[in-house]
Amino acid sequence: MPTQTGRVTIKLDGEPLRSKPGASMKLGGLERKFSMTDQGETLHQEEWVNGEMKCTMPHLSDTDVDKIRDFVNGTVQFVTDTGKTFTMAKAGYASSGELQNGELEVTFKGAPVKPG
Repeated sequence: MPTQTGRVTIKLDGEPLRSKPGASMKLGGLERKFSMTDQGETLHQEEWVNGEMKCTMPHLSDTDVDKIRDFVNGTVQFVTDTGKTFTMAKAGYASSGELQNGELEVTFKGAPVKPG
């Protein structure tokens, strides 16, 4: 019976982040936007979009916020508990979430995500 992904570890250049449950990943690559003409013909346009990995971290006394914020042109991995790893190259810290209730949201964007 196949195993469904449950836990995830996000790694920055091989170093794991402490993260809460609920990390997410967007594959990136070619995104297609579909539309229809008045004559019923379906059309689409393609646009490149970045890969994205996001997680919520517990904000602890030893959390190095500067190191996270300054992360750029690195490799981010999304390592699942099913043995699958997804890698995003040329990645960097993209946007800060909020530090609220002892938790810090972080988002990393980069090249489209690839298996391995």
